[in-house]
Amino acid sequence: MGAEIGAEKRAVMTFYILLRKEKQRKDGSFPIALTFRWNGGKGYIKTGLCATKKQVAETKDGGLKLTDSFLNRLLNDRMGLYNRIALEMGLSANSYSAPELAKYIAQKAIELTSPKQPEPEKISLTDFANEYVQRQKELNEKKRLNSKGSAGNIQTAMNSLCRFSGKSNLLFDDITVEFLNGYSHWMLTTQGRDGKGIKGRGLQLYLGHLNQLFREAERVYNNKRERIFIIFNPFEDYKIPNPPMPEKRAITLEQLRQIRDYRPTETGGRLELAQDMFMLSFYLIGMNAVDLYTCPPATGKYITYQRSKTKSRRDDKAEISVLIQPEAAPLLEKYVGAKRLLNIHERYAIAANFNAALNKGLKVIGNEIGIPNLTFYAARHTWATLAENSVGIDKYTVHKCLNHVDEKMRMTDRYTKTDWRPINRTNRQVLDFLAAGVEADEDV
Repeated sequence: MGAEIGAEKRAVMTFYILLRKEKQRKDGSFPIALTFRWNGGKGYIKTGLCATKKQVAETKDGGLKLTDSFLNRLLNDRMGLYNRIALEMGLSANSYSAPELAKYIAQKAIELTSPKQPEPEKISLTDFANEYVQRQKELNEKKRLNSKGSAGNIQTAMNSLCRFSGKSNLLFDDITVEFLNGYSHWMLTTQGRDGKGIKGRGLQLYLGHLNQLFREAERVYNNKRERIFIIFNPFEDYKIPNPPMPEKRAITLEQLRQIRDYRPTETGGRLELAQDMFMLSFYLIGMNAVDLYTCPPATGKYITYQRSKTKSRRDDKAEISVLIQPEAAPLLEKYVGAKRLLNIHERYAIAANFNAALNKGLKVIGNEIGIPNLTFYAARHTWATLAENSVGIDKYTVHKCLNHVDEKMRMTDRYTKTDWRPINRTNRQVLDFLAAGVEADEDV
């Protein structure tokens, strides 16, 4: 049985069904191949089919022939396809040896008969980021939070990526390890107001926001039951550079006491608010301005809240419960709110305005008492510095008090119920040190 093809000035190619007794398998079946002669040699193409003993018969010369009609029709169709492939090659087939031609025909047949896979959907990183930012802004406005916040930072990072790439619409597929390496170099050498590269934690923050978008997109698109497409996340192979050590913003014990004892000339103004909030933050273990603004009312003797800066990135929602110390009680009563811990939201529409007012007031206070560039965040830095360096609290406990996560303890924390008593005992020690402690000589 065979099928012939020919071309002008070219030898005729004939395909034959090949069955060999010596190739019989343990189950008694015989693998089927197709063979042909070409350019003085033989070519073989495996079909992936097998014939049972009942589907073959022995020939007069001791060979085997296929007797099953279904298999014969199937193989005739296969040979017809191979013929068409060879004909389309034209005279170029003459440059192939028989084994080379067999390999070419078999591969081409697979390409022609395999179902075409749909092109994976190309997802726009730019569009996804814009939608994500808009959702975050709407959520922040609903909660009367800082409308810039992480949403504004993500938008700034995307603007930077588009400037680097020269594209107004970036796809997730555009962001590769090579892209990130080039972007990092550009950021460190070219980006920035002076064109000499960014300073501080800018690169780490921008790349962190980009990684955040990838993780969010994976959550949205990579449904385990019905995958729309799988995002390649380059951050699995790319390590975000470590940020430089942050500027030390802690002030001395004596400077902290100066802020505590400061007497503004105007009652009820911005300076009094800035002083009160700075000390309240210190008394509450460095609570930041946004959390003071949004914190729910106290429950009994405790203020329990979720730290806004990290709650979206942690399984425990960055919750912390701080005991109200006697030093904080008068300030909490002075600014008591009806639906929130403080009435600040009645005075400032969003947390950003509140934070800006505090820093403006603290700058004035700092200039008056000799502390240049005093900021609200110094309360948190100072609490941590005094706790570790002056009171002698171990670093792990200080981390716990600041509501940070120790990576080495993350798994343990998943199985244990949080006990807030150690951090509140530590806070008491720090406040006692503020009241009566003496700062150690730096030269000792």
